[in-house]
Amino acid sequence: MDEIKSISLKAINGQLPKVTICVPVRNGARTIQRTLDSLLNQDYPNFEIIVSDNCSDDDTAKIVQGYAEQGVKYHFNPKLEKWGESNWNHILTLAEGPFIALYHADDLYTPTMVSRQVEFLLKYPDASAVFAMTQTIDGCDRPIKMGNMTLPQELRGKEIFHYAEFLNYTLKYSTFVVVPTMMSKREIIDRVGVFNWEKYATASDIDLYLRMAKIGPIGVIDEPLHNYRISDQQGSAQIFYQRTFLAHFFNVLDYYISKPDVLEIIQKESLSLYRMRRAADQIRCAINMFAQDRVAEALERENKPRDIKWTESIAVGSKEFVEKIKEKLGVLFLSRNAEGRQEQYVLHDPPQPYEIAENRFPWRY
Repeated sequence: MDEIKSISLKAINGQLPKVTICVPVRNGARTIQRTLDSLLNQDYPNFEIIVSDNCSDDDTAKIVQGYAEQGVKYHFNPKLEKWGESNWNHILTLAEGPFIALYHADDLYTPTMVSRQVEFLLKYPDASAVFAMTQTIDGCDRPIKMGNMTLPQELRGKEIFHYAEFLNYTLKYSTFVVVPTMMSKREIIDRVGVFNWEKYATASDIDLYLRMAKIGPIGVIDEPLHNYRISDQQGSAQIFYQRTFLAHFFNVLDYYISKPDVLEIIQKESLSLYRMRRAADQIRCAINMFAQDRVAEALERENKPRDIKWTESIAVGSKEFVEKIKEKLGVLFLSRNAEGRQEQYVLHDPPQPYEIAENRFPWRY
């Protein structure tokens, strides 16, 4: 703490910079108390906590308002949205400190979380944001075995990631920063804007971080200063089990790698691994559509007109993609051939009813 104070005295006119801890929430009565307790236990002396409640219909408001005497500020956000990022954007407008942390209402934070992040941003004044690693916990706060999230081996010991590095490592490793550990600066958020849900949905965080990286490098503290809760009550858990559309992550990266000025900084290995992961996600989506008997519905969403021959197919795409689907579906489809014309191939639905055991799809999510 002395080191932080000495750096701060030089950088912020003798005062420790104020940190606004933003906690957006909706129906968080089961966990918000434990989250607030962990935040109030921070060893950093100059912070405020604000909670933005997006129309909760449980006891969230009552619980948070019970912390008023301890300085926690409760705000009711009357604009109910299906997507949480709307409330994230709302609470960022309420933040007053020069440093802003965006934390989650169902996670736990170690006592040194805020002080370590402030120390990092003062050590690297050009950094646009800093994240920390995490230990996953269950609904009862118990650590999950093998749940310690760290940086990929190649990135160990690296603290700063400039734009080209951050983009390539995101292509290569997907999301390697932990979303509910972000601390940034008021001036950075004012410059880059907020989460663009309308365009990127659940991956709007990746887009925001890439925009931040263009202004200043992204920092990472490779230590578990945060406890990330894994629960089947989370909205993301439901999406993982039922998703039949390409992950929004790929929409973001597809956009960035399509820019002419980005092509020269993309590494071949990163792009190759990204394309493999994208193809694998397409396979998972196709399998989910097949298992949910929603193939025709999914194909109807596409703009391209198709005749009966194509709309009754299990998979439509390149020959390589269709063959991968056939391989994943297993023995029941060995006799089905991929039919194609130009770049469009199909794998037809069998003409007779059939059943498939649930355990034939262990990779489905």
